[in-house]
Amino acid sequence: MSKRGRIIFLAAILLVGIVLRLLYLQQYSSSPLYRHIVGPDVSEYLSWARRIVAGQWLWPQVDIHSPLYPYMLALLLTLSGGDLFWVRLLQLILGLVAMLPLFGELVRMMPKQGIFRFTPYLYAILAAVYPPLWFYEGETVSEALLIPLVTLALWMICRADHASGCRRGLYWRGGGGLLCGLAIITHPLSLFFAAAEGMLLTWLLVRLRSARRRMRLMHCAVFAVGLLLPVLPVIIYNTILEKTPVMVQKNSGYNFFLGNNPEATGGCYIWPGPAWDKVHNAADRAARDQGISTDRYFYHQSFEFMLKQPVAAATLVLRKAVYVWNRLELAAGPDLPGLKYYTPLMRYTSWAFGMIAVLALAGLPSFREQR
Repeated sequence: MSKRGRIIFLAAILLVGIVLRLLYLQQYSSSPLYRHIVGPDVSEYLSWARRIVAGQWLWPQVDIHSPLYPYMLALLLTLSGGDLFWVRLLQLILGLVAMLPLFGELVRMMPKQGIFRFTPYLYAILAAVYPPLWFYEGETVSEALLIPLVTLALWMICRADHASGCRRGLYWRGGGGLLCGLAIITHPLSLFFAAAEGMLLTWLLVRLRSARRRMRLMHCAVFAVGLLLPVLPVIIYNTILEKTPVMVQKNSGYNFFLGNNPEATGGCYIWPGPAWDKVHNAADRAARDQGISTDRYFYHQSFEFMLKQPVAAATLVLRKAVYVWNRLELAAGPDLPGLKYYTPLMRYTSWAFGMIAVLALAGLPSFREQR
């Protein structure tokens, strides 16, 4: 496709994406939960953001959520005058616009002939019309910031791999590391994304001849420095508050335990309430008796389960993998299917989540070829 054709294509995709998002918000506005946000995660992020707007710039105690998204949400609340319609719309537009740099890089990366030349255009179409994105990017949850950060990090990493000059490649690599670090303090599961890139860089370092090994080593170092720049201050501050080493948020041990223990079902089977309090109170007592943190106690319980019952643990992993591609289990526990599929747009396109699995598997050979 010519440059003019790509511009017309992108303009059309952006227009379609914005119209669909506006239609989704218009349909969602009839829900009583549209302007009165209640429930786990969504209300907690909103409360934290409102405290920031009120002048409480730093958190007085380690929270169960990572800190970066509340600051973005506070900025959006300030810009919108507290109107949640504009907050939701700005988040949806941010997620849509964030795909543009990666689209451009994919156009440069993909072969000019063959089926994979359509990859950038499929990506842009999905970024505009993929229904689950509307739900998560339209809610006051960290995914609204996490998805753009990971998308832009992937763009910078690809630019670093294909940069024409060595120094320019280092700049892009450092930028990719910085965005990975920002993603980590948005949601700690981004560690897996950053770790995968780190392992890939290390593997390439081992494979290269000694003449190019020094430059690859510099890429590894610059990526690590960029990643640590936003993460270390949060770790240090949380450790000072808690008087014990803490990563970017509290309660990560429980989140891991929730998905890896003998009673786990593969979903969020314990919701906030009496059962939630019972598990936490028992863990607090056991942790005090053992002289360790509650997070460490939960991790110990999970790893003990996986070591002593490997078959059950492996079966649980397979069950979770199946649930990921199930329309009712795609959302986390607090994200009620009744809310997620409240609008006709979401309800009649609930099958669309399966498209990503097929396309992701189809893209593996292309990714391997580019690497």
